[in-house]
Amino acid sequence: FERVELLKDARVTVAKTAAGYTVEATIPWPALHRKPPVAGETLLGDVGVLLSDQSGSRTVLRRYLFNKDTGIVDDVPTESHLAPAQWGRWKFE
Repeated sequence: FERVELLKDARVTVAKTAAGYTVEATIPWPALHRKPPVAGETLLGDVGVLLSDQSGSRTVLRRYLFNKDTGIVDDVPTESHLAPAQWGRWKFE
């Protein structure tokens, strides 16, 4: 990782639905240190969620939209490893 930082301008909302959860995230492009993509451009990336036990103190499951090889939850070096080959393409319109 080049850096990890708290994004003060990011907004995330989570809503429970009958089928699970809906998550909406708004992150300003400057916070990601890049210009907005142009229409038709694709970027590589992934997004995921960490689920905890009932006490909220231990991660028991990791789920990502594209990378399905995420079963490890007790090894920080493995969990924090970036795997761009497992990412998907995001197309902007």
